[in-house]
Amino acid sequence: MIISYLPSMPAGTIQGNLGHYYWQESEGHIHIWFWDENTKKRPLVSERDPDREALRILGTFSLKKGIVAIVLGAASLALIRQLKKQKEHYGGDILLVEKDELFLHQWERLFPDIFADLVVYTGHNPEELERFIENLSMEQLMGYRIISVPGSVAIDSFFYRNTEKKIKELFAARLSDLFTRLEFEERWIWNILYNIPHMARAKAVRSLFQTMAGKDALLVATGPSLRYSLNWLAKMQTRVFLACADSAYRVLHCAGITPHLVYTLDAQSYTLRHFLGLPRGKMGQFPILVADIVANPQVLRRWEGELFLSTTVHFSETKRSTTPGYEIVEEYFLKDSHLGDIQSGGSVATSLFDLLRQMNFARIILVGQDLAYTYRQIHTIGTHHSREWLSGRVNRFWPLENIEEAILHRRHTWSEVSLEGRKIPADYVLSLYRKWFAEAAKSIPQKVIQASFDGLSIEHSWRIKATDSFIAGEDNFAPERIMLYIKKCPPILARESFYEKWVYFLRELDHKLKDALMNYAGRRYEILAQRVQENSKKDLLLKKKIAREQWFLKLIERYRHLYERHI
Repeated sequence: MIISYLPSMPAGTIQGNLGHYYWQESEGHIHIWFWDENTKKRPLVSERDPDREALRILGTFSLKKGIVAIVLGAASLALIRQLKKQKEHYGGDILLVEKDELFLHQWERLFPDIFADLVVYTGHNPEELERFIENLSMEQLMGYRIISVPGSVAIDSFFYRNTEKKIKELFAARLSDLFTRLEFEERWIWNILYNIPHMARAKAVRSLFQTMAGKDALLVATGPSLRYSLNWLAKMQTRVFLACADSAYRVLHCAGITPHLVYTLDAQSYTLRHFLGLPRGKMGQFPILVADIVANPQVLRRWEGELFLSTTVHFSETKRSTTPGYEIVEEYFLKDSHLGDIQSGGSVATSLFDLLRQMNFARIILVGQDLAYTYRQIHTIGTHHSREWLSGRVNRFWPLENIEEAILHRRHTWSEVSLEGRKIPADYVLSLYRKWFAEAAKSIPQKVIQASFDGLSIEHSWRIKATDSFIAGEDNFAPERIMLYIKKCPPILARESFYEKWVYFLRELDHKLKDALMNYAGRRYEILAQRVQENSKKDLLLKKKIAREQWFLKLIERYRHLYERHI
């Protein structure tokens, strides 16, 4: 039965970006057809019963709190209506994806009640998709379901396939952030507590913001191609501001290069290996150390030179999210001030890039930022990794190349073409960093130059190979003037002020501060328990949470007694 030819029924035609749409209401059902210049008219929903089709598409799926329904295609009003009814009763979130923006706007005007309060992505508003996933609570997220409307998806399967891939990547990135946070937030808490005493001698990194206008900065990472750029870096170190990731400090020092700034971020204990056996710095001399407040306390304790503290934050619209535990520092020590907010893309190099951006350098030149496993290596030769392998694990039957290959085989890699035209392996994590640099290069006023000897290109950056033909910086760079300014920067807190706040802080560890810290104890087990259906597994996770809380309490007591002896 072709109901589209019954003139007594409410009907209409919609002209979209992709073709013509014809809709009609019959016996309470909304039917819709699509045709373009090359195809005959075809139905986008069932011609017999769209409601029954919607129930078939949903199957056993039920929207509820903590679940996200992602609908590909806006043709099935019955499907959207079913999901909205479930959301009204049980909670959850709905994201609608529709390729034909012109059709969608007219479709919404015809049925405003159905599309009310829906988040819609059309491909022309990528910020809406990112904002939607960004604002979801990952801790309460139980899962998501991608629901396809076959008729709509068939119109442009390439768009919907790519959108589905993008959505999965965004969710994977958010979930990765959550799992990283749950894995390390207890360590972050304790690192912050042990790094607080350094605030009496350290300076706030915000003192460096907006101080280097018109100058060039070299950002040195430990990509495998770095060793081929060392001779060029040695010539440039008196012409530009040279900043390096902590893992590159050893490589530069062994090449006779002294960086002006070393940045350390990671909280893990192995971070100390980047500094063992190397100069610890001297007051009034380069290099200066910029450390995140969660960085390994042993690194900060051993450093004798100029020290700056920063914190990692994430901005979402008007919301400022800080590292767990940093709110304690702001409440008890900084009040209306802050150390200096640095945004991170997940690696030390991305955080260092944002620091250089806020220092207002005119050009940021990337060296050793391969963003791939160039020469099938993990890092450049000379980091603590290769030194440990060469000193312990390497023999004539098991060379260094075998170790690198074993690591690569544990990662899901694919082949890409490098800057030098050779095929090199890349993986998902490195691709996220590469995307972060590309977005940053696109959005900031500074010029970003990819000067790594080899590796992958970065979109929106300039490619200049670091050779003798490329002269960066200026003859009258005068780093001593920068050090003169650094020496004049005041510490975060004067000693008298810090001592007073420190005493009050330790006393509060027995009261409300202890309760605030206990919120982080065993949180990962609590969140995992919410996602488990079996009661036996749930009980086991909750027991682990209780055990973690008891361990956390003992550490708080040990910490308080350790520092009260010095008061």
